[in-house]
Amino acid sequence: MAVQYPVWNRIQRKQMRRKQGMNFDEAQIATMRSLRSVKVSYAEIARRFGCGTDKIRALLIPEYGEKRNAAARESRRRARAIRREKADMTKRVFTHAPARRTVPSQEILMERARAFSLEPTIGQMLLGDPRPGRSAWDKKRSD
Repeated sequence: MAVQYPVWNRIQRKQMRRKQGMNFDEAQIATMRSLRSVKVSYAEIARRFGCGTDKIRALLIPEYGEKRNAAARESRRRARAIRREKADMTKRVFTHAPARRTVPSQEILMERARAFSLEPTIGQMLLGDPRPGRSAWDKKRSD
């Protein structure tokens, strides 16, 4: 009869892999130390024991684990500070002085009314040409 294994999703498999090989007894740690004393690399030791090189270094060098944990804490602290700062920026209300509205003079308003009262030409209707005196070319010529 075939053995039925549970169907695990990717996260469960990852958690299971983390749990495997994490609890080493004193004999295994002594073996790791002896391997390291004969210049076996951390990667090779990790491969033999089925875990990561960081775990091996943390077991064999106590300061490494402390330093690594401190660096991880600092990284999490910085990430939280950045998230907090972004959240504060979205809540911040920007108060600007209201823009001053310029009121056009009577002369300008009359000129505008005259230009819009003219009957549009075929070119203006079909091609979207500007009204007489309103094109960039006309403005350039007048300067």
